[in-house]
Amino acid sequence: MKRRVVAIDEIVEWNDFRRSVTWDPKLDQHRLEVDSAKVMRARLEEMGKGLDEASEEIMRRSSYLSRHSRIPSVVQDPESYKLVKRYIVKYSMKPEEAMREVSILAK
Repeated sequence: MKRRVVAIDEIVEWNDFRRSVTWDPKLDQHRLEVDSAKVMRARLEEMGKGLDEASEEIMRRSSYLSRHSRIPSVVQDPESYKLVKRYIVKYSMKPEEAMREVSILAK
């Protein structure tokens, strides 16, 4: 059994929610609804980054988490959520090092 995030809603204001990501179960893929992703577009603009850069980073992070899902010691640990949190923090601080480590562990 696999877990999936089926939707992500942005909170624009206290009463304004926008669905920015949906999951297509037939294709087992997530779709970014760029027109609805108002907050994400604003943050990208503040950082001086484009949608292509954000898309590439999302794919790298997806790959990083996917590799962890193939490591038995991560998946089978009763407190795997704590491990995943640790790996996410590591990636946010040192992405290149984190990717090298997971590449070695996932072999």
